[in-house]
Amino acid sequence: MNRFKSLWGGAANLGRSDNETIQQRIRRHVERRGGTPAVWFAPDQFCSYSQMYENATVISQALKSASGASIPRVCFPMPRGSSALYGFLGAIECGTCCPLDGKLRQNEFDEAYSVLLPDVVLSSEPQSIGVKVAAAAGIAIVIYEVSSDHGNCRIIDVKPAKNVRRADRLMTLTSGVVPAVLMRTSGTTAQPKLVGLTHANVLAATDTMRVAFELTESDVCITPMPLHHVHGLIAAALSALSAGSSIHCCETFSPRSFDQALRDYAPTWLTAAPALHIAMNDYYAGQNSTPSIRTLRCFRSSSAPLAPASIARLEELYAAPLLETYGLTETASTLCSNRLPPGKRKPGSVGQAIGADLKIVDPEGRELPAGQDGEVILKGPGVISEYVGTQPADAFIDGYLRTGDIGRVDGDGYLYIVGRLKEVIKRGGHSVFPLEIDNALLDHPGVAEAVTFSIPHPTLGEDVLAAIVPKAGSVVLPSSIRESAAEVLSGYKVPTRILVVEAIPRNAVGKVMRRDVPSLLAKQLAPARIAATKPTEQILLAIWLEIIQRDDIGITDNVFEFGADPLRAEMAAAKIDQRFGVRFSLKQIFAQPTVKEQAALLDNKGAQHARLPA
Repeated sequence: MNRFKSLWGGAANLGRSDNETIQQRIRRHVERRGGTPAVWFAPDQFCSYSQMYENATVISQALKSASGASIPRVCFPMPRGSSALYGFLGAIECGTCCPLDGKLRQNEFDEAYSVLLPDVVLSSEPQSIGVKVAAAAGIAIVIYEVSSDHGNCRIIDVKPAKNVRRADRLMTLTSGVVPAVLMRTSGTTAQPKLVGLTHANVLAATDTMRVAFELTESDVCITPMPLHHVHGLIAAALSALSAGSSIHCCETFSPRSFDQALRDYAPTWLTAAPALHIAMNDYYAGQNSTPSIRTLRCFRSSSAPLAPASIARLEELYAAPLLETYGLTETASTLCSNRLPPGKRKPGSVGQAIGADLKIVDPEGRELPAGQDGEVILKGPGVISEYVGTQPADAFIDGYLRTGDIGRVDGDGYLYIVGRLKEVIKRGGHSVFPLEIDNALLDHPGVAEAVTFSIPHPTLGEDVLAAIVPKAGSVVLPSSIRESAAEVLSGYKVPTRILVVEAIPRNAVGKVMRRDVPSLLAKQLAPARIAATKPTEQILLAIWLEIIQRDDIGITDNVFEFGADPLRAEMAAAKIDQRFGVRFSLKQIFAQPTVKEQAALLDNKGAQHARLPA
C-alpha cells in the first residue's frame, strides 16, 4: 500500500454501488422516510424528500421535452438559496447539469454557453441575463417557479431551440459514461478545462463527508455558500441529502442575517469559506456577544486556508470542533479532512485522505517521503480520471491527478498545503483566471501591457492585483482602468489595486514571470504609512485599523489590499455612520478605498465631528 494511502481505508465506500446514481440514493430516502424534511425554507417550513423528488421529476421531464435530446446538457445559472436544488436535481435526473454563477455578465454568459454547448438553459428567473443571452443565441429555455410555500414547483415557460447545438462531441467521457455535472476549472497553464463529474464521483465525495463529519439522518446543515460551486453544492447540499438529513441554503449572507439563521434552524453542522467564518467572529466581537445556540456538533472551513489562531478563536466561539478539509472541482469537493474528536485535528493541516490515494512527488513524478514538499497527486473514486474534451498532456501521472498544489505530509499522513503550481488565483473561494483579467485590462485604450497576480489576504486567502504599462504618450489613472474592467468582469475578478509600471517582468524568451511579480514590486506593494493630520482622517484611520486588525497602514493605503473585504467594509460603514451620521455605501467604499479619499468625501458631506465621543 502507498505510504500515504488513506488511513481511513475504504470506509467512505460503505453502502455504495459504483452504478448508483444520485437520484437513486435520494430515492432510497424517499421510500424510507419520504415525509421528513429535506430542504428548509423557513424555521417552520420545509420541503420533504417526497416533494423534492417530485419537483425534480417535473423539471426533468420539461428539460428533456424542450431540448429534444435523449440526454440533454443543461446550463443552469443557479440562484442563491435552497430552491436551486430542485433545478439541479431535475437536470441530473435527465442529463448533465452545468452549474453557473447566476450573476455572470452578458459577455461571460456568451463565453460559457459557447464552451459548454448546452441543449437547454434552465432558470427560475425569467428576466435574468442568463436567460436573455440564451434566447438571443437560440438555445432552448425552461423556466420554473417555486410555490409560495416552497412545497411544489411548476413550469411556467418553455422556449424551443431556434438553433441546433451539437453537444454530442463533448457529451461523454471516453468510458462512455455521461457526466452528472460539468464544470469549468483551470490547470497549471491557467487555461480553463472541462471537469465531468460522474454520479460515482459525486457520491464518493458525499460519502467522504458522511464519514468525516459522521453525518446521520438527524443532522441539520446550514451553508451561506453559493450552489454553483462544489463547496455549496456537493460538500454541503448533496452531502446532507445523500446522508438523509436536511439543509438550509442561505439566500444572502451578512453577519446579522446568518446569526439569525443559526437561531432559526439550530444546525448541527455548518460549512463556509474562511472569510465568512472570520466575518462572524468579528461580528460577535463587535457585539460583545456569542452565538445563542449550542447545537453544533462541528463545523467546516474550506475553499481557502484558515490561520491556526483563527481556528482556536472560532472553536471557542461556537463551542464545537472545526474541521479543515481539502478538495478540488476535480475531486467533487472533499477528499481530505481532519478528524472529529477523539481523532486528531492538526491546525494548519487539511487532514488525511479518505478512501483515496495521495502522493507527494517531485517534478519528475518520483514519490517523496514524509516531510518533503512536492506536488500533490491523487487517485480515488471521487477523483476524475480524465477531462472532458481536450486532454492536457500533463494532467495525470500513472493514473493520478496532478493537482498543481504543493504540499507535504507528516508521519500520520496529514496533508499540509504550502503553495500552488497553478497560476489560478483563489479569491474568497472563487477561481480567478489571470489571463482573463489580463485580456480585460488590455482592452483599455491606454494600456500596452498587463499582468495579473495575487498577494496573500487574511480573509480571502488571496487577493487579485495587476500591473500595467501605459501606451506611449498615454496618461492613465488606475481608477479608470478598474472602472473599465468592472464593466466586463464580475466583481470578484476586478483587481483590488492596479499599479502603473515601466515594464512587465519577463524571462529570456519573453514569457511573463507572473509568480515573480509580487516580489519584484514589493516596495510598491508595501504600505506607505502616511500619518493622518486631519481629525476626520484620524478617526477614519482608527476605525479601519481596528476592523482589519493592523497598525501599519496610512491614509493613502488601499484598505482592501491590506485586509478589508466586503464584509469588513460593511462593518466600517456602520461605524462611520455611528460616528459621523453619514452612511457610506459599499460602492462608495470600493470607489474610495483609502482613508484620505473617504475623509475628503466625508468633509464634503459636512460630517458632524461634534457627534464623536472624546
